[in-house]
Amino acid sequence: MLKTKDYFQNLEATPVFQELDDEVAATCSGGRVEYNGPNPDVILYENNFRGGRRLGINATNSDGPTDLGNNGLGVFGNWNDKTSSIEVVRGTWQVYMHTGFRHPSRVLTPGYYPDAGAIGLPNDSISSIRRVG
Repeated sequence: MLKTKDYFQNLEATPVFQELDDEVAATCSGGRVEYNGPNPDVILYENNFRGGRRLGINATNSDGPTDLGNNGLGVFGNWNDKTSSIEVVRGTWQVYMHTGFRHPSRVLTPGYYPDAGAIGLPNDSISSIRRVG
């Protein structure tokens, strides 16, 4: 059994706080999602081959818009069931056919996907997206 003096010496050697990097801190605080910034992680396009309107998204791991409709994006308009091509600049992303990250879904790694067929989903069927890596 530890004596009181030994117990407190061991306790003082135990780290209480640990410095967190920005991404871990953001995840712990509920993460972040940013739209149409200057350096997006993923870009959704309204039409095939990068055509039409575009929506750039930045997000920390496990975050992203649960609803690409008007309620989820506000001033950026309704993107629910509007995406036809996607460019993943960095990170791994999962796109879903339903709001709230409900399946079916596809995992996308960095690259350019010129049409929905390139990811195996029907055109204009994406309703939510999140970063998974």
